[in-house]
Amino acid sequence: MEPKMIVLDLDGTTLNNARKVDPELSDYLQALRKKGILVCIATGRTMYEMRLAIPIDFEVDGIINSNGMNVHFGGKEIYRESIEAKAVETLVDLSLVHEIHHEIHHHDGRTTAKISPMRDRAHELTVHGYTSPEWTKDVDTKDVEKILFFKENHDILADFLGELRILEKILPFTAAFSAIDLIDISGRHITKATGVAKILEENHLSFADVIAFGDGGNDLPLFHKAGRSVAMKNAPLWVQEQATEVTEYTNNELGLLKHLQGIYGLNP
Repeated sequence: MEPKMIVLDLDGTTLNNARKVDPELSDYLQALRKKGILVCIATGRTMYEMRLAIPIDFEVDGIINSNGMNVHFGGKEIYRESIEAKAVETLVDLSLVHEIHHEIHHHDGRTTAKISPMRDRAHELTVHGYTSPEWTKDVDTKDVEKILFFKENHDILADFLGELRILEKILPFTAAFSAIDLIDISGRHITKATGVAKILEENHLSFADVIAFGDGGNDLPLFHKAGRSVAMKNAPLWVQEQATEVTEYTNNELGLLKHLQGIYGLNP
């Protein structure tokens, strides 16, 4: 049976290496929507970040932002959560002890970062880089949608994630690698899977109706719930091993489109 709902990660999945949506893929997804298939985006990006990446005419039925912290369906917000102030302050201060860069993303679209010696070391970053945050004397804990921690040295970041796993037991947050140099922080027990669940409830569907595509650690909670989970060929091996399927081609080779065509046909 064809899945009734498609859930797509953005970076490394729907977006090519130029961080664009291929027009052929966009047209195919719109054709699926006309056929009655729900198409949703589930991303670590905030709504503001996402709008910078996708074309205005790229329409979807639902959007899960910040790994489940914000959910829209049918053009309306149906769920919003914020990370508790104590967790925000504790995690940011700990990151500075380990000399790990951070950004705090707020529901109103602001991006802030606490002033520290790290402010003058953005030159260390060649892949991620700061998105022009508002630098603040103290940690801004108001209406926090997500926190990003990033560092080019993966081993240091992996050790930091190990410390976060311990803190998860006493503070209300969830941490996950979304890229080799990037850790995403969301609220306790909030993931892409919990965001998708909100949309399923709205449509009287179940996870058995879902096929999910992704390439990062933040996709795994959804992979473990969805009826079918598809890792991109460009995903790390440890992500591929936790999916039910792997695309034959990468995100830069129309891997998503070709896999969908294998399920729904060349002309849905």
